[in-house]
Amino acid sequence: MQKEQKSKTYLLSNIALNFFLPEQEGINWNIATALAFDSSPNIQLKDRDYIIGFYKQALSIIEPRIQDITAFRALGPTKIVVCDRHTWIINTTDFIKELFDEIFMPIWRLLEKPQSSRFARKTSQTLITSELGLLLGFISQKVLGQYDVRLHPKQTDDALFIVEPNIMAREKTLGVENSPLRLWILAHELTHRFQFHNYKWLREYYFGLIKEVAQIVRKKLEQNQNITLGTLSMLIDKENRELLAKIQSMMSFIEGHADYIMHKIGLLLPDYDKLKPIFEHRSSDDTTFVKRLFEKFIGLDIKINQYKRGFAFVREIDDLQGLSVLNKIDSPEKLPTAAEIISPQEWLKRMG
Repeated sequence: MQKEQKSKTYLLSNIALNFFLPEQEGINWNIATALAFDSSPNIQLKDRDYIIGFYKQALSIIEPRIQDITAFRALGPTKIVVCDRHTWIINTTDFIKELFDEIFMPIWRLLEKPQSSRFARKTSQTLITSELGLLLGFISQKVLGQYDVRLHPKQTDDALFIVEPNIMAREKTLGVENSPLRLWILAHELTHRFQFHNYKWLREYYFGLIKEVAQIVRKKLEQNQNITLGTLSMLIDKENRELLAKIQSMMSFIEGHADYIMHKIGLLLPDYDKLKPIFEHRSSDDTTFVKRLFEKFIGLDIKINQYKRGFAFVREIDDLQGLSVLNKIDSPEKLPTAAEIISPQEWLKRMG
């Protein structure tokens, strides 16, 4: 109880501190990181060398299996970062800062309204900084693994992050200690790595959609200066449903595909029947920070059910023609649409 009270005191102190710091443009990343740390109790890793050795050995087993199942091209060595919650927060904050500075800074300038009072500007900055920090802290307690995709290929280390303390906590909660849960998680995140390396257009398309959303929001803000932070999610309206459908289709496909490969790998592992229901009943808390931020920013509700539709799409494609046909998706135009996700045979017809 005393520890919890102390954590709340630090949280409130960091939020209050933001009001007294010199004015700066954009989010106060130091405060956001401090809030994330304060709201997410860290658990130090023990036997780090042993754990890293385990994952490296697991990679040598799982990577060839994924390649066999998907017919994807082989990749270079995978960099595994076994980390605690705070290390994950630092890495993710670095990525979000890059995204914000390049894509969302013009929106911030419109929202901040330079003609408004210092207090009003500080209030806006404090609200969004606090919300971002608390969201980071919340998700850092949930995320199990994450393939790190950066905005610019030259800046990425192409790393796969494993938040080992969260996996240990999840095992204990589910009563599946010493199960191959880590191998399932590794299979899912490695599939994402294969996707971004084999679908060469995917990175540019993924961030292109985010930029498109930002441009729409910016235009709407320029037309209506009275819009506030709280109404941002209302800016993506019926006129932009086509864009939302593209985002949902892409998310459904890449997540459904990774889930399906994970289950195919799972069939080769012990305790498959025990672990399968766990992944089938995942909650939206399991989503990554970028997806959660995307949902919050544009009001898009990316439900786990949509990922299940993506899973069903890939499974039916596998039954009808085999997974190698998915390697023909060599451009965004060949991605299944929202309607085709539900009717895989329609996508096969369009692909000839």
